[in-house]
Amino acid sequence: MEHSELALTEDEALEHIAYLLTSAEGGVTEPQDYAIYRLVSAADRIARIWAPRASGELATFLDNLGTQMPTEATRLDVDLEGFLKYLGEQIAELARIVKNRSSAEEPSNES
Repeated sequence: MEHSELALTEDEALEHIAYLLTSAEGGVTEPQDYAIYRLVSAADRIARIWAPRASGELATFLDNLGTQMPTEATRLDVDLEGFLKYLGEQIAELARIVKNRSSAEEPSNES
């Protein structure tokens, strides 16, 4: 797939920039833990857009991320300690996927 086919559309990029900027502004007056959910919401938004464009284990990860991770809309119903544990598990899984992808893309040194 061409990289030009993988980029965010202009509307998607503007939506994310607007979300991130308004989140930064809100972060000045909102409770401290709200920033965590704002960042997770931003990751969720990107995951939902990117999942149909991804393949293999990355596509599965992105699909699951959007359905399992609490976002700002659900923050009042979330056990923060359990959420942070879950977040750590998702980061570890993403690191594993990135490492596997990097290993697969490295050129072979065999002659």
